[in-house]
Amino acid sequence: MSNKASADPGTNAPAEVMRIGERVLLFPSAGALTPVLETLSERLLELRAGACAFTAAVLRSPLQDDHGSAIRLCADFRKFSALIGLADHETASLLRSVFGFAGPMLQLDRDPCFKALFEGLLAGELRKATLALDVFGEQDYGIVSLPGRLDVEDGALLIAVDDGLEILRLGAPERRLSAPQSDKRIAAIQRRRSFAEGRYLLIGSRELFDATVKTQVYPDFPAQTEPWPNGDLDKLALLQAADETLAGEIDLHRGRTTRSGQATDWGASLAFTLEACVSMPHGLLIAGWCFDPEEQIEDVVAIDYSLADPVLSDQWLLTSGSEKIFGAEREGKHVSVFVGRKDGAPACQAVTLRLGLKNGGAVFVSPALFARDLSTQRAAALSVLAKQGRNARALFDHVYHPALAPLQQTLLERQEVLDILDFGRRSSRKASLLIPLYRDLSFMRSQLMAFARDAELAQSAEIIFVVDDPPLADRVAALIEGAAFVYDLDLRVVTLKQNGGYAQANNIAASIAEGETLVLMNSDVVPDKAGWLDLLRDKLEPMPAYSAVGPKLLYADGSIQHVGMRFKRFSDGLWRNFHDWKGFARYFPPTLVERRVDALTGACLVIRKSDFLAVGGFSTDYIGGDFEDSDLCLSLTARGGEMVCVPRAELFHFERQSIGAEGPSERPESVYNRLLHTHRWNDVLETLGADA
Repeated sequence: MSNKASADPGTNAPAEVMRIGERVLLFPSAGALTPVLETLSERLLELRAGACAFTAAVLRSPLQDDHGSAIRLCADFRKFSALIGLADHETASLLRSVFGFAGPMLQLDRDPCFKALFEGLLAGELRKATLALDVFGEQDYGIVSLPGRLDVEDGALLIAVDDGLEILRLGAPERRLSAPQSDKRIAAIQRRRSFAEGRYLLIGSRELFDATVKTQVYPDFPAQTEPWPNGDLDKLALLQAADETLAGEIDLHRGRTTRSGQATDWGASLAFTLEACVSMPHGLLIAGWCFDPEEQIEDVVAIDYSLADPVLSDQWLLTSGSEKIFGAEREGKHVSVFVGRKDGAPACQAVTLRLGLKNGGAVFVSPALFARDLSTQRAAALSVLAKQGRNARALFDHVYHPALAPLQQTLLERQEVLDILDFGRRSSRKASLLIPLYRDLSFMRSQLMAFARDAELAQSAEIIFVVDDPPLADRVAALIEGAAFVYDLDLRVVTLKQNGGYAQANNIAASIAEGETLVLMNSDVVPDKAGWLDLLRDKLEPMPAYSAVGPKLLYADGSIQHVGMRFKRFSDGLWRNFHDWKGFARYFPPTLVERRVDALTGACLVIRKSDFLAVGGFSTDYIGGDFEDSDLCLSLTARGGEMVCVPRAELFHFERQSIGAEGPSERPESVYNRLLHTHRWNDVLETLGADA
């Protein structure tokens, strides 16, 4: 803290104190508290303003006038700032802390003194500013357009008084992304109540502004096809970047209802329609339909300086199919292409296609803008792939795998372990149960009760819950901490920064696990009775390296869900995992026999930790929880391991409850994963005669 904000504790000078609420005082943190403040304070909150430190003290009761000479009380913030000797930027920084942190933390939005502080600031000599605010239906985010001359950075505050104080925090302002204008910047802003026009206090980086906010409301957004009549796509890009869920909703809606990305000429019998234009960091994915029976199109070029080869028509794959064109089903060509970027070239967000015609003319197609967040880009590409039907396999190698594989890897590299918490007593940790948690926590208590009544498991196994869904972190920690008082178990919680998928969650848990034996288990698997883990470990112990064992899994009604898997090639040429005797009675005789199988489900699989790590764990190339388990089993078998189902060990599997209700089981991710699985293992499966 700088000396100018410090009072010499050796002098008898009164402490400079600012009243910011009926029961809240603000003062420099240097030196000891005055006896008056030390006696009256029940809670302290530390704030910072540049290099200066301040304390907000919550008093037990409102401050009276009999505090004597120990305190010099200020009611005007400018006077308080001058007495302490704060520079302009330090004053602005302190105000951002007071309004943006202390105000919400201490619930001062309806405190009359806090309101008076705001009104006193707004009554001073301040520079004027006019801000434009775009509001979108029921969305929580809006876009503020700021004059370029304003010194406003990330964390700036807009404050208004209505029923109570409304404190809005601006995101990092960005200059116009594509337009050449430089006199305006835009920033995303999140609201708690309805946005309103009027007079606001804008607390910037170095000074305060008396800001007039003018609001434009789009009540039907995103129901309208063009949210901004002037085509300001920068605002859409920023809005999408601010809110990933909103970005997905915008993309989904625009893909269904807009006519952008389409060029039609009835007289010339020419139509070109884009289903997807996904501008990824490493390249451009284009998919659509072309109806050109007269072969008038000579070439198609992407107007994108960053592409290695922008001539799409030299690289695309064409597959036949029918599409509704000019009001009727007509035979056309489905267009699919992925083009990589030049090394180090940034992605272009506003791509236009030029259709060069043999007569020397040209047609331009401008597709809808896709979001820049990678998960939405991945979802858009998967959605289009899922529509390809029998063409999907032909397109996978040259279009969708090169497009999606780097995207998947980039998303995985962003993962971090935020926290590892231990609860309960420590076991011998000979085994480690790894249980990823995503969306649904319904079966956690059932799992814990089943584990607790298994004495051998409780003595020898650690149970690691991996929170792969960050919003669940606090709920999981609270539930496990409470369970530790009830169940005599060795419980651990690993919290990840973001959802990375089933494979990555298990791999991270395996790297943390201390047991020699790993039990890979879904969060919707519940043991029927004690002893199942001993049965599986006893079977695994004498087996060759790279082996794995699994139990019999039952549906809730007692019918069979899993007693091993084998591989079947379907008529589309793709291999699928096939569960023998699925749906049969629990005690159907063939399912009572221990046997070798082609693969085991990852819903409950037991393997040596050393073997799991030696093959690199689950492949993280798959997206969303399909085929990772069969991929692992094939990797183990290729190294000489054996897969064995032990039906005496029985557990219930409430299948796909951990994923949640997804509607039809054929998710776009499943289509991609099946293609990847066939691409990777087709030759091996043919050699093994897996179809026999």
